[in-house]
Amino acid sequence: MNGTMRIVLPVALCVGLAIVMGCNHKQAAMTAIATGLHHVSKGNWEKAEKWYKRAIKHQPKDPIGYTNLAFVYQKNGRFNEMEAVCKTGAQEIPGNSDIRICIGKARYFQNDLDGAKAICSEYLTIGAKECMARIHFTEREYAQAAEEFFSIYRDQREIEQLENDDVQEANSNIQNAYDAPLSVFYFAISAYAKLKAGETDQWCSDIATLCNEMNWCFGFAVADNTSELIVADKAANANWHSACK
Repeated sequence: MNGTMRIVLPVALCVGLAIVMGCNHKQAAMTAIATGLHHVSKGNWEKAEKWYKRAIKHQPKDPIGYTNLAFVYQKNGRFNEMEAVCKTGAQEIPGNSDIRICIGKARYFQNDLDGAKAICSEYLTIGAKECMARIHFTEREYAQAAEEFFSIYRDQREIEQLENDDVQEANSNIQNAYDAPLSVFYFAISAYAKLKAGETDQWCSDIATLCNEMNWCFGFAVADNTSELIVADKAANANWHSACK
């Protein structure tokens, strides 16, 4: 074996091992994310947190580990930790929009509305729009919040239609309100913001649409995603169905 071959073979072996190790880390991260999602669906927040941390360890350049872990912190009121993990992600993946919006949302939940607005207003993704809609709602700019939530509803509806050709049939097979499509939640919150803005006629029209066309009369009664904005108002949550009678 000549000298060149002695150099090439170890180098090739190292490259091959690096590829294999990289694939192993990627697969391990995917498994960790999937396992974390499973625990989130069951409300096992501590286990979900552990698995998302594993995903970040295996794939520190993938934003999904950071944003999913941030969601766990959000749902448990750990907003300082939510911002901290997002900032760690920003150091690993500078300029990533999902990570930036994650920081914006964390600031919203810490009542830093100006800080949240400075970040979320830069983007047009669903996450950024939701952040801005929340800010408008909190600042009692209900008409703007309604417009923003309805825009999110349309965006989310398009995604759902791409994922399932027959959305109506898919919806009819769902028995649990917590399994309702995200678009339903955004539509419901948009309608509620219209009521808060004094647009009673439009509110009533949206209720009719929600119940009669979308078949989701209980869309206001779920405590998930952005709907805590409604659930926090117990009177509205209890009486929304009779508001137009």
